[in-house]
Amino acid sequence: MAQHPAPPDLDARFRRRERVVWRDLGGETVLLELGAGRYFDLDVTGSRVWALLASPVALRELVATLEAEFEAPPGAIARDLAELLTELERERLVERLA
Repeated sequence: MAQHPAPPDLDARFRRRERVVWRDLGGETVLLELGAGRYFDLDVTGSRVWALLASPVALRELVATLEAEFEAPPGAIARDLAELLTELERERLVERLA
């Protein structure tokens, strides 16, 4: 049975995994995890998150950056980012740093 990562707290730090190949396709990003050979696509917001994950970054920093760039109800960005990072971690596209 696959183990699901725990939801991240705001101080959790993430970065892209090395075995992920990606391409920007004009606002959307396509990812390929080489180990599984599976493709994933990210929308404009997900693509922005992917760009920010080029170097290790805390969820708190991602939230602050996206709140400055996108309009959303209070708490929505933090909640959506936590869900996205949990999914990307489960799919082995990002890693949580200790």
